[in-house]
Amino acid sequence: MLNDRIQTPDSLQHVLRKAEEYLGTLPLETPYSEFEHKFQEIGLERGWGDTTERVLESIQLLLDLLEAPDPCTLETFLGRIDMVSM
Repeated sequence: MLNDRIQTPDSLQHVLRKAEEYLGTLPLETPYSEFEHKFQEIGLERGWGDTTERVLESIQLLLDLLEAPDPCTLETFLGRIDMVSM
């Protein structure tokens, strides 16, 4: 879900905020394929979701986990992502 552009937790948090802001400008039903290239440029790869709405929810969950870890949020986040990557 991340590429080598993200090297530290701080850079991850910065990129997630940037992605959250960008996604806020798109219609919720926008398919991931329409912003995949933009995400790769900032360090994010496939696996966040298939639409703007789903990706935004996943990013917000991870931001919540980074700022205030909580078992329920972790469980929700892990339940949303693919655990097998190809």
